[in-house]
Amino acid sequence: MKTVLIRGTAALPRELREIVEGGSTELAEVTGRDDVRARDADRLIEWNGRALLVGDRWLQWPEDEDELKMLFQTGG
Repeated sequence: MKTVLIRGTAALPRELREIVEGGSTELAEVTGRDDVRARDADRLIEWNGRALLVGDRWLQWPEDEDELKMLFQTGG
């Protein structure tokens, strides 16, 4: 599953990056939704420095670590 990560200036924590990469066949990072690569994504996620938007849900890091692992392991 090709994942495109929209992020500002805050980098993903190492542990969270490992979860995202582990559940993706490819990971591309962009700075905005208008980036052409975002249109080719199977999964579009957004990082705001504290939480990750997956689908229509903001999941807090690290509080929602188990749920994030489950989502990325199952392709959710």
